[in-house]
Amino acid sequence: MKFIPLLILVFLLSGCSGLLYYPDQIIYSTPKQFKLDYEDLYFKSLDGTKLHAWHLKTKAKKRKGVVLFFHGNAQNLSSHYLSLAWMVNKDYDLLIFDYRGYGKSEGEPAPESVHLDALSALDYAHSMIKSNERFIVYAQSLGGVISLRAMMDFKKRADIDLAVFDSTFSSYEEIARDRLSSVWLFWPLQPLAYVLMDDEYASAKWISKFDRPTLVIHSEDDPVVPYRFGKEIYEKLEAPKDMWSLKEVGHISTFHGKTYSYRKKFLEYINKKAH
Repeated sequence: MKFIPLLILVFLLSGCSGLLYYPDQIIYSTPKQFKLDYEDLYFKSLDGTKLHAWHLKTKAKKRKGVVLFFHGNAQNLSSHYLSLAWMVNKDYDLLIFDYRGYGKSEGEPAPESVHLDALSALDYAHSMIKSNERFIVYAQSLGGVISLRAMMDFKKRADIDLAVFDSTFSSYEEIARDRLSSVWLFWPLQPLAYVLMDDEYASAKWISKFDRPTLVIHSEDDPVVPYRFGKEIYEKLEAPKDMWSLKEVGHISTFHGKTYSYRKKFLEYINKKAH
């Protein structure tokens, strides 16, 4: 019986940290395998930490814009870029980067330091934008809470034409509490979520102050981040906004499988909203 409290503590700590960051260094695939033109590059976070990124380039003579991709909490950029790689064939460049500790990026992830990574990525992507091009920030899962908070500190936020929050949440504390409540054994321990997690660098309190055009995408059947988290973001937003509520779709699967048709819908949406 003495081991039960220890096991619970191990579960809580590993579960919460894993919820935030679960990186690896495996290369799952590269754009080259799909005959996509790309540059393998590095840039520095605001504290000097070296971050790794891929810049996927369109072959169009006239580029429409740049999409900065904030990926989710697991693996690294090589397992996430395919969610939006198709956009390079639709006249957009894609910049995807790894937070510190992911893939080839140096350092260890933590909310405060990842915030610096996000600000640096916004600066780097913004430097790529040319006159009359669109600047789109697309964030999935963990990337949503990171990017929205960072955009509030981004000095050139007014140049962001569209922010997209796909299958995401705004509070580390609340998502941790939700995970604890989903397991009957740990249901009574939900209050510990507010002890183990910290929302100082979350985005919950900033949502109503965010002022850029926003699209929220969330599946009503998301098995990882419940639909109510996306709905809450949408309801708190006071900026120009839209929400796509998907059905029978998994986590961060907006442009895959049965929802393949959303690619066309998204491009049409950008043409109307992001200008």
